[in-house]
Amino acid sequence: MRGRLAGHHQETFSHPHRFEKHAYTTPSHCNHCDGLLWGPMRTELRCMDCGNSYHEKCAETVPKNCTKYKAVEGVQQTLTRSQGDNGSITSSATAGQTSLQHFYDQFSSNVAENRTHEGHLYKRGALLKSWKQRWFVLDSIKHQLRYYDAMEDSNCKGFIDLAEVQSVQPAPSAAVGTKKVDEKAFFDLKTSRRTYNFYALDANMAQEWIEKIQACLQ
Repeated sequence: MRGRLAGHHQETFSHPHRFEKHAYTTPSHCNHCDGLLWGPMRTELRCMDCGNSYHEKCAETVPKNCTKYKAVEGVQQTLTRSQGDNGSITSSATAGQTSLQHFYDQFSSNVAENRTHEGHLYKRGALLKSWKQRWFVLDSIKHQLRYYDAMEDSNCKGFIDLAEVQSVQPAPSAAVGTKKVDEKAFFDLKTSRRTYNFYALDANMAQEWIEKIQACLQ
């Protein structure tokens, strides 16, 4: 019977005792043999985690796993469909729930940002035809291409509805102020309302923007 209990203990708990020498100034009992642990010149062993105390000779025969730490192997996660909540799925786990929730929270926050691609682009004005640098954010969830005065801004100056985009393709070069330009860094985005003219910092960045926007249109 004792062997069966010990086997069960080994299966249920999977963290070894962390013993330390301890001097007992008041009468205490060994958790193994129930003998006294006390004496001005004696030191015995106490587990730093579960607090169990043993004679040194008894510590060699007690189960090696500490009862404070329960094993997490074989945790079964159950899914239950909650009632009256549009059929939403709730998850419960017997262990590791906190760490899993932390992972899900991080994942959800990344999705909430809705930033498929972002970076600086020069955009040509519709009326004055002047080029101004803006921070653009491509959002495949809201289906928008938003633009801001600066990267750290939270309120956009405007956006292009990708549902209205008819084409996006390389465009002929143009003068962008007095700066030297890469002739292959221009591209146009044509919508049902107007054609937007863009200039990236180089040809590779322009091609990347074209490909990212086209992927959102499919």
